[in-house]
Amino acid sequence: MENFNVDDLLDKIMSEAGDQSSNTLSDIFEKRLSELNINQTAAAEIMGIQHRGLVGILNGTLKRIDFSTLNKLSSFLQLSQKDVLELFMNTFSNQYSSNVDEEKVDFIKNNFDLAALKKVGFIEDIADFNEIEARLCELFRLKDILAYKPSEKVPAFSAGKIKKKNSFSQSTWLTKAEELLWELNNPYPYDRNKLIEIFPKIRWYSTDVALGLKNVITLLYRSGISVVFVPSFPNLHVRGATIAVGGKPAIILTDYKGFYATLWFALIHELYHVLFDWEEISQGEYHLSIDDSNDAVLVQKELEADSFARKYLFSKEKSAMVKRYLNNHPEVLKFAKFNDVHPSMIYLFEAYDAGNKPANWARAQRYNASVPDSLGKLNSSWSDINTINQYVARNKEIYS
Repeated sequence: MENFNVDDLLDKIMSEAGDQSSNTLSDIFEKRLSELNINQTAAAEIMGIQHRGLVGILNGTLKRIDFSTLNKLSSFLQLSQKDVLELFMNTFSNQYSSNVDEEKVDFIKNNFDLAALKKVGFIEDIADFNEIEARLCELFRLKDILAYKPSEKVPAFSAGKIKKKNSFSQSTWLTKAEELLWELNNPYPYDRNKLIEIFPKIRWYSTDVALGLKNVITLLYRSGISVVFVPSFPNLHVRGATIAVGGKPAIILTDYKGFYATLWFALIHELYHVLFDWEEISQGEYHLSIDDSNDAVLVQKELEADSFARKYLFSKEKSAMVKRYLNNHPEVLKFAKFNDVHPSMIYLFEAYDAGNKPANWARAQRYNASVPDSLGKLNSSWSDINTINQYVARNKEIYS
């Protein structure tokens, strides 16, 4: 094996990045494939290395140097380790010295939670800022990420039991939701009396998993209230939010914890804000952080909205009545039908009331209805930007 000082070589290569051969590592590799009449995948199998790692070496995007992989590649190419390393570092230097804009990198770091974006499949690599910028620009329909402006809306939130840890995910979620709501451009005037008129029917719609939520959203839309669904993030402990868009109420729902009943609970919670807090929301005066608020009045309003949603959907008194039958699903079904609610609400509210009891949560999961089924085309995913960006076009029949 050839001996050389790796640190000295790396320093030399990085300081002389412009003085490099016209043949890149990728060029030499492609010539070798042509000689052997095989493809890239077959070559990776022959060398016993992962195809993704091989691609990272060839295009200079590999963040950590794997010397065992370089050793295998040098044998395959019939080049010395030193030559292969030098070719790789030339590619690496060229890739990152010319393509990374430090101002944009700092801007992205200061406005987005990259770990959360990776976890939901929005990006593949938290260090690949070229990919990150391209994806964010596609999501927010921008030509330059520096043109991104976070939403300045002050929402009334329906927060989950767990407190949020990161405001960047909240900002991304809220900014994209506001963009969709402006694109939706609800033509109907907000009619509070019409909302009061349809309110008694809303609970019954929950019994129809496939069409219930979509039908309610249509009714609310015609009352001047827009409702959109935007997927959540792992650290975004929010069930929903209400903001003013175009002088009319707009509600954002998300898939907090994946429970069907929670969608309806969040919807009723937000409609409470529309009914009783609309003046403050419309004037931008309503604000409640996901963290504990220092404003006792706002905390009380949130508790009242939760209480209202619970009483409307399935009160604690009703939960006490059906508690003894929770292991008898046919009886729960009968009770749910009599009270015009989906049975999953009964199980979820019992789990919530009982606190941290795994058996109750397991039962709630077992009888949970499918959130994706209830959303249909309203559903979307951060990993597939088109499902979000084409939201309005895909759902014209609902918003009409």
